[in-house]
Amino acid sequence: MLISKIKDKLLPFLACLIIYLLLPSFGFNSELGGNLYLVLLILFLFTSQIKFGNYIFHIFNLTMFMYLLFNRSFSFEFLFIQLFFVTLYQDNSQRIIEGYFNKFTELLKKIKSSKVLLTVSIFIFTLLTQNNFLNYEIIDHDVSTSLVIANDIFSGNLPYERVWDDKQPLFYFFNYIILFLVEKNLVYYKIFFDVFVFINAFLIFIMLLNRFNKGKFISVISSISYLSIMSLPWANAEYSETMSITFIGFAYYLILGDENKKIRDYLCGFAIGVSTLINIGSALFLVGFGLIVILKYRKNIIHKILFLFYGFSSVHLLVFLIYYVRGLSEIYLLTLFKIPLSYTSTETFFFYDLRVFIESIFTTNYFLSTIFLVLLFNSVNILNNLVNSKLFDIETISYIFFMFLSIVFFYLAGKGFYHHLLYLVFFVSISIGFIENLNLKAILAVSFTLMVYTYLFTIIVNSTSNIVNSDSLYEDYPIRNFSESINQNFNDNFTVLALDKVIVLFYLDKVNEVSIIHPTNHNESFIIDNFLDQGLIEVDYLENALLQRPDLIICSIKPDGSLFYKIDSLYNFSCDEKNFGSSFYYKINQDIFRQSEYYYNPNTETKILVNN
Repeated sequence: MLISKIKDKLLPFLACLIIYLLLPSFGFNSELGGNLYLVLLILFLFTSQIKFGNYIFHIFNLTMFMYLLFNRSFSFEFLFIQLFFVTLYQDNSQRIIEGYFNKFTELLKKIKSSKVLLTVSIFIFTLLTQNNFLNYEIIDHDVSTSLVIANDIFSGNLPYERVWDDKQPLFYFFNYIILFLVEKNLVYYKIFFDVFVFINAFLIFIMLLNRFNKGKFISVISSISYLSIMSLPWANAEYSETMSITFIGFAYYLILGDENKKIRDYLCGFAIGVSTLINIGSALFLVGFGLIVILKYRKNIIHKILFLFYGFSSVHLLVFLIYYVRGLSEIYLLTLFKIPLSYTSTETFFFYDLRVFIESIFTTNYFLSTIFLVLLFNSVNILNNLVNSKLFDIETISYIFFMFLSIVFFYLAGKGFYHHLLYLVFFVSISIGFIENLNLKAILAVSFTLMVYTYLFTIIVNSTSNIVNSDSLYEDYPIRNFSESINQNFNDNFTVLALDKVIVLFYLDKVNEVSIIHPTNHNESFIIDNFLDQGLIEVDYLENALLQRPDLIICSIKPDGSLFYKIDSLYNFSCDEKNFGSSFYYKINQDIFRQSEYYYNPNTETKILVNN
């Protein structure tokens, strides 16, 4: 009995030690924070061994929380530390709480709700939470480059044929389909893109319901938790990760099924293949699918792998043949394989970047960050239960491994960008279905209720207003109106070199005068070197473009007059009409960009130079 009890506490204790050693890496360097951690660690170990220790532990935490709150000393650091210990503290002895939860559970069972009704509810909730920022024309400039490349497909060109960015081709094709359906209306495009967010939320719902055998209520709450996190401004942009998750999630749902059918295996492989042709980084999850095949399908592993491979390779072969016929196989393979393998990360700090990400949720809403932290830390409890369980639960093992891979994805990306954590947001939302601790259920219930009141209510009101007024929002988009004024002042055949604000190219229905379109990619050596090696660009490709005297040059500068996006190969270039003999400056009111961009940088000035 004693050995079993020690074994149950071993993994949580190791997790406590590891987090303590990592506190400086997370950026938690305060003396008070370190002391609080040690006190809670001692209390965690002591109270878990004595009768009524759970009362002592939780009363101390509540008292400490109230003390810090009233003294205005409470911060993200203390929330992180306290929730870590509270989540790991396993206690199911509080009969009063258990009684209330049992009554609540019985009440939910009496409420009849069909899957169709719940699915419709998730869809409506998606619309009401994902459109809070429709009034902003731009949230992330990455989306602008995707729009320009997708828009070029209307001219009969494939992605990479005239304009290039480092995303995979199916991402641009899906964007093209959306643009086609909404007739290039940017507001409708943003609303329509929410289909992927809805499918992701729906996959969480049916995954918990059908694969992990959880109740409808918990499954819906998990979907709502996902949608709540996805309502944050940075997550509202139309990223390839969001689209990729739809196919990774679908494949994960299929492979966890008990039926051993050829069509299911083929579709699973096909979905994984589509995901990798949207975001090649999602190929990392092949390791997870491989683990499931080995653990779950040992008896017919060859058959399983064969049909998975058929599905995976068929979509890759089809897309490759399309590019091969067009004579674009070289740049296709370069973008799909060589450039990602040459990828270089910037100097980032993994644990600190992870902390900054979670703290951004805390800054938005305390209760939403509480939900996220509890779900994230609960992965230790899930792993601990697996280690100490006599049952071999393949589904739960695979879930923990996929969550681990989603963190590895962020680590390998090495840029610290929030959208690289979208896979984690998806898988961590499923964690609600694995919470057994009654105290955690109570914390989540209170946090969820307060989060709806303090955060989601405003989001829903704003989203509803934006959807109702979507046409007027589109008509009032400042950059769109500015671009139309440019169109009216030039003939149809004018050329544009955009070193920033490439969204203007989309509105003008133009491609860039250089194939590399994203402003920061001009300085990425792992991209430029590969293009030079393949003879796809010349060393002085930007200077040559300037010598061709494009009609318009779009560039942005810092207060000192230097380029906002520094380009090493243009060391003699200055975004100034005085350096171009017959050029003049097209006057721009900077309020256009201040009103259009959610993450507007006031230390930049956008200029358009016009060549006569």
